[in-house]
Amino acid sequence: MKKGRVKRTEAAETIARRLKKLGYNDRSGGPIKANHVAQWREDIMAQGPRELAARRYHDALKEVETLEPLQVVTYLLNALPSLPPPHFPKNPDS
Repeated sequence: MKKGRVKRTEAAETIARRLKKLGYNDRSGGPIKANHVAQWREDIMAQGPRELAARRYHDALKEVETLEPLQVVTYLLNALPSLPPPHFPKNPDS
């Protein structure tokens, strides 16, 4: 990322708000919270590029190295898969 670095907590809050606005929910159907976003990031960063999701995240971070923080958020949110629904029901048959 470019010069305007953002604190991780602030970034997680921004991502959580934007995910809510896009209609994404957690598995219980509630809003995705900033602490969930922060924990996901920590988990992905700990995995390194060996897991597919982690590799995609690491690759995306390389793509946005020169962007401003808001541009990074926009890029990453636009990179979310558009095929899966924003909420995965616990009981798909119901």
